[in-house]
Parts: sequence; C-alpha cells; structure tokens
Amino acid sequence: MINNYFNSGTDMEIDSCDSPDLSEIKKDLDEIKKGINDVNKTILQKNLNENIIHYGIKCSNCLQLNFKGIRYKCFTCPDYNVCDKCEKMLSFFHDKNHFFLRIHDTFLYNCLSNKQ
Repeated sequence: MINNYFNSGTDMEIDSCDSPDLSEIKKDLDEIKKGINDVNKTILQKNLNENIIHYGIKCSNCLQLNFKGIRYKCFTCPDYNVCDKCEKMLSFFHDKNHFFLRIHDTFLYNCLSNKQ
C-alpha cells in the first residue's frame, strides 16, 4: 500500500494516472458556455429580425411594401432599399461598388438618424 504513494522512500507520488487538470476543465466549460451564449444570441436576433416589419419601406427590387426581415439601404443612392431576400442577388441588379447599411429596425434607424 505504501508503494502506491511513495517510491523508494521518497515523498514523490507514483500515481501515474493522467487526471485532468481542473483549470483545463473549467476553461473548456467556459468555452462551451460562450458557444451556447453565442448560439442563443444568434437565434434571438434571427427571431427578432423575422418579426420586425419595415413599415412604409418598399423593396426597390421586388417592390414588396412593409417587408419583414433585415432592410438593406444603399449608402450612395438616396432612396434605394432592398429586402432580405433580394439582398442575396444584389450584385446582379445594383452597382457592386455601393455600400449598403444593414437595418434591423426602421423605427430605431429613423430615431437615430433624425438626431444627427
């Protein structure tokens, strides 16, 4: 029994079992928690985006009025907006050199842009 804990009369443990380091386990658990939180945020944001209606906004491509989802507003053209579905084909029907602003909530965007 003594030989299980000591080697040749020294105070060194012989236990060669590779027991996991608790700090490594905690680090792994923290990474898993972060991953879960990121997934939850993504799901929540997706649900919020799908339920917000952009009242008074018409997609310049498909001409849908009051569409749901993310609104994309051209930063160069004064009144050019596209819906989430049309954004995927944007390079086919709009200047590729124009930047688009991604707007999740038109009401919030209007409140912020009117303050400037």
